Amino acid sequence: MIEGVFDFFNLKKNKTILLALIFLLGIFLRVYHFHDWLNFEQDQARDAVLTDNVIIGKAAWPLLGPSMRKSNSASGELFHLGPIYYQLQIISAKIFGNYPDKLAYPDLFFGILTILLLHCFFKKYFSANLSLALTGLYAISYYAIEYSRFAWNPNPIPFFVILFLLSLYEFLINKEKTGWIWAVFLGTAIGVGIQLHIILLLLFPATTLFVFAYLLKQNKKIISHFFLVLAIIFIFNLNQLISEYRDNFVNTKILLSSSSEKMNLLEGLEKDLDYHIETNPYILSSLGDDTCDFSFVRLLSGDNNKQFRRSLHDFSFTIELFFGLLFSVFGYTTLIYFLKKEQDEKKRYFLGLISLYLLFSFLIMSAVIRTGMNEYRYFIHCFFVPFLFLGFLAQKLVKKYIMLVMLVFIFLTITNFGSLEKEYQALSTENKNSENLVVLGETEKMADYLAAGADKNGKIYLVGNTRYVSNFFRSLSYLLKKRGLVIINSGSEGVIPSDGSAFYIWESGAEKTEQTLDGKKIESAWNLGQIGIYKLKNRN
Repeated sequence: MIEGVFDFFNLKKNKTILLALIFLLGIFLRVYHFHDWLNFEQDQARDAVLTDNVIIGKAAWPLLGPSMRKSNSASGELFHLGPIYYQLQIISAKIFGNYPDKLAYPDLFFGILTILLLHCFFKKYFSANLSLALTGLYAISYYAIEYSRFAWNPNPIPFFVILFLLSLYEFLINKEKTGWIWAVFLGTAIGVGIQLHIILLLLFPATTLFVFAYLLKQNKKIISHFFLVLAIIFIFNLNQLISEYRDNFVNTKILLSSSSEKMNLLEGLEKDLDYHIETNPYILSSLGDDTCDFSFVRLLSGDNNKQFRRSLHDFSFTIELFFGLLFSVFGYTTLIYFLKKEQDEKKRYFLGLISLYLLFSFLIMSAVIRTGMNEYRYFIHCFFVPFLFLGFLAQKLVKKYIMLVMLVFIFLTITNFGSLEKEYQALSTENKNSENLVVLGETEKMADYLAAGADKNGKIYLVGNTRYVSNFFRSLSYLLKKRGLVIINSGSEGVIPSDGSAFYIWESGAEKTEQTLDGKKIESAWNLGQIGIYKLKNRN
């Protein structure tokens, strides 16, 4: 169907070599300067401390995993996911060493494997050549690379989503004759996936139950496979089940009562639709910001906000709105069209499964979306969708418009490399740390500076702008503890102590000594990129 595109480059007979090159490029982009450029923010520092405590025998292996607040206003009421993510970090620390970059190895590992798994997924519907093109684009996707390069519990989601969909697809096409290995894969995908994020905790079981209900209606012999899947899920979640039973299911009760601060149904549907429209082109191109501003909802509602109205006159913003809407409308309508017209049973099952998964995804997101959920990371469970839509577009146009299809792929390649280059410039010049971001390599140098200026008693007091202190304190505390030092948060109004060294953390700028900062005298200043650390004169 699109053979002509690749015949043009004379690559038709070299698919294996090309896939290997794509895979190697994907690996390189994910491992390059992995240690120095690793995100090491508050959540990562918290998890690193937990892993430390387990490794040194101070704490037992956790029975529960990362937490999420019941609502924006529910202080202290936290629902905990399963512990699998912490367990992966602990295993990695035991094998490779107990340090932040080693704790991120599982995320890196699954991020790399997703490239090959996604290629297998694409080949279930597209030609070998188009599958290669889509896989190549994913390998260099700024969005995909970003979430493969640090430790965070949603980061492995792409791998387990594709493993989940591939496994269910095998059940649909082979039914009761499906190999037992696919039951193992499906059980593993669900057993791990529901411990990675609340959305998968709802999405995976809903999709699975619907598919198996359909299969059982056709042939009840499939029930044995279903019980094996349940058994594997049970094994992966045994620790969490033990914790629930021991604590009178308090964690489950928090989840079931998590209903406050949700939007009304119509508002949730509107924002969910906008989320899908705006995210799809961003994942493919990496153009624009990494947050959803709900432009379509605001436009349709007649938002009179002056800043928003001014932005509508910006050419790039208007183009982004136009292509977001055009691309998504084309993608979803084409999915439905192909589902109705497809004659090949296997391909029809593929499209039907994707449609079912997206339907449940849309309904669940509409129910759980709330104010503050505007980052595209919340769409990571549907990361593959825009690549499918691009594949549909290529299939539709390539016979008559080969050069146009090629230009689209070239354009998306350029935009992703452009974003990667911008990120490279910021990281390579050590200019990434800010009031909102913490990078391991730069923060290690900050810790070295603090350690060098510490008094003999080893106490370091951190004062300064609240945003900066809260952003860096956990990470610096972890790194300084590794150096045998203690750091104490004195807050923005903290009194300069006499029993240790005090440092003020803020933006870079003050370079001369004998200056004052918030009324405190500076003894010396040290700047790294956007961050400045100022040693304060002892009050004595």
